[in-house]
Amino acid sequence: MIGRPDREWGEVVVASRLARAGLSEVAARIASGMRAVAIPTEPGTAPPLSIGDRVDVLVALPPEAAGDGPPGFTLVSDAAVVSVEDASVTVAVPLELAPRIAVALGQGAVTLALVGA
Repeated sequence: MIGRPDREWGEVVVASRLARAGLSEVAARIASGMRAVAIPTEPGTAPPLSIGDRVDVLVALPPEAAGDGPPGFTLVSDAAVVSVEDASVTVAVPLELAPRIAVALGQGAVTLALVGA
């Protein structure tokens, strides 16, 4: 056995558990059927986040954009954080919700809420 004998080992590395060759680090974190969407953030507008955290994507719309609907709502629940930068947090969302986030970013305020255990 190579390594430290006092350390417990996990599973054997197999090709099916690895990302396809040529993917970036962030792209390798995105499951099939999901898309990565960057949510702009400013200091103090999102909780401290790390890769692997789970968040809800919340939208607050101005009254004229909300129409008869609620001005604030959860657009995506339990999204995985796949990248954290100074001015944005990138989350993995279902393919069909990615365009809705893009529209929400153009229409209102989009923010992230950390999901606890």
